[in-house]
Amino acid sequence: MKRNSFLRVLFSLTVLFLAFSLSAQKDTITPINTIDVDKHLDQFVAIEGLVVQYTPSIEGSTAYYIIKGEYGRPIKVNTSKRKPVINRKYRVRGIVKADPMTDQPYLVEINKNIIIPIWIYLTVGGILLLILLVALLMVLGGRKKKEPAAPVSKTPPEVKTAAPDHEDDYAYDEGFKTVKIVTKVHDLTLKKIPGQLKILDGEDKGKQFLLQGKVTGYGGAVTIGREDAEGSDKATHIRIMDRTVSRTQAEINFLDRDGRVVLKNLGKVNYSQVNGDEVMEGETREIKFGDKLKFGATNFEYVDE
Repeated sequence: MKRNSFLRVLFSLTVLFLAFSLSAQKDTITPINTIDVDKHLDQFVAIEGLVVQYTPSIEGSTAYYIIKGEYGRPIKVNTSKRKPVINRKYRVRGIVKADPMTDQPYLVEINKNIIIPIWIYLTVGGILLLILLVALLMVLGGRKKKEPAAPVSKTPPEVKTAAPDHEDDYAYDEGFKTVKIVTKVHDLTLKKIPGQLKILDGEDKGKQFLLQGKVTGYGGAVTIGREDAEGSDKATHIRIMDRTVSRTQAEINFLDRDGRVVLKNLGKVNYSQVNGDEVMEGETREIKFGDKLKFGATNFEYVDE
């Protein structure tokens, strides 16, 4: 690698490390012992503490861990992410919720990081800056060697074009304003999912549509979100034209083994709802005919055909 190229890479790594170090320290930390349901319900908070217990997910339940703050008060944190290391200090960011049984606060984790002492950031950053300075002095002090010009090729470069996405293979239902669904698709095997979704509000109130899923190892799956899908996934995707819906909101799955239809929430902040109950990120909930589903501000009813 040329010296100046190496210098640019080293400089970029140093800047990225320093930016990460600063961002890791910028959170406003809320002491665990001050978290209160009346004051913090549904609010974003960042806490720090020692993880003292972890309970994995069992039979559809949500995994959680207990984190103890500086003054000894613990708090429960629901998580669908990687298991924390016991007896390690973490910085956790999440949304405050209230336990319906005890009315005690708990957190729904958004993300977490192991707390690294500030002196480690300063030491590593100082070493990177020192290496950068030495490399800069070497480049400035060395002789610049003039490299011979590369021969001019008379052969034009190859231009690679991406394979076209055949929009003609998909036909969208023009009768809907609030959702975008494919009603006709060529050369693609689909899995029919029992029932339909009926729109309960907006310009399409009262209209309903079939659920056609992608074939999976367990049955079939339909995805739901604000963004459009790509390629063949368009045929099994329901795009909701609502800004309050997450880009990737939810998935409706049909299970061949027992004939159940379940909804899996994929939204990290805007949780999907079944009959008014929020479904946390990564959790699933069985749905039956007559159930009310809510994605963002848009309401549906799961109905029989």
